[in-house]
Parts: sequence; C-alpha cells; structure tokens
Amino acid sequence: MTDIIQTVFDTEKNLCITEKEKEILWEAAAIDRGKDRYRGTFSTVKLKRDGTVKHESSELGDVAPGQIILKEMMLHAIPHFQAAIEEAKREITSGRRGAHKDWWWLIGWLTPEEIALGTARTILTEKASGESIQ
Repeated sequence: MTDIIQTVFDTEKNLCITEKEKEILWEAAAIDRGKDRYRGTFSTVKLKRDGTVKHESSELGDVAPGQIILKEMMLHAIPHFQAAIEEAKREITSGRRGAHKDWWWLIGWLTPEEIALGTARTILTEKASGESIQ
C-alpha cells in the first residue's frame, strides 16, 4: 500500500472512506471472522441418533487441535511415567524400613498411557472462555 491516501466516495451513504480506513475495516472484519471460527471450534456438540444432545464440550482436549496437542504431550510423558512406575516398584520391593511415599502405592494401578492421558487431559481442561477448571 502506498502512503498516498486515495478516497472512495460512496454516493448512497455519502461517506468518504480512505484506502487506509478500508484496510482497517477489512482487517477488523477478518479478526471478527477469526474469533467466530475460534469459538465455533471450541463449541463441540455431539448428537445422538434421535437428534438430542449426547455430549457438549468446550474443552481443548475434545477438539481436533487439542487432540494433536494431547497426542504430543502423551508421547513425551509416557517414558517418564514408565520410569516412575519402575522406581515405585523398586522402592516398594526393596524391603527398606521407613515411610513409603503415598504415590508409590497408587501409581502401580495404572499404565503409563493412562497416567499420561489423565495428566494431559487435566492440563487441557481449560475452557474457551479462559476459565480454568481446578
């Protein structure tokens, strides 16, 4: 765009709009479309066969971009959870005296994949409105 201001005269509304103003209005409209698309992405409604609402969600973990993030998080977390499970087994069976950590007893009930999924979904349960579930 050049620095020269060109004007367009709208005869119906008797408005004089410069090229810069047209560009600003166009960009504002693009931002509004982006916001609507963002909100639409996070408004996931799954319907039953009879047409009633089965599940409604606005969580990042329930939409396609969130699923990609979830998968990446899990791939990186699973080896660490596997190591933690092995540590817990080793410490519990070592026969050492003293207090055992509470998580040692609990972590063995789940697979590393289940722990990674639960952890990642907990992290991703942020609503599109910005409110965090705690």
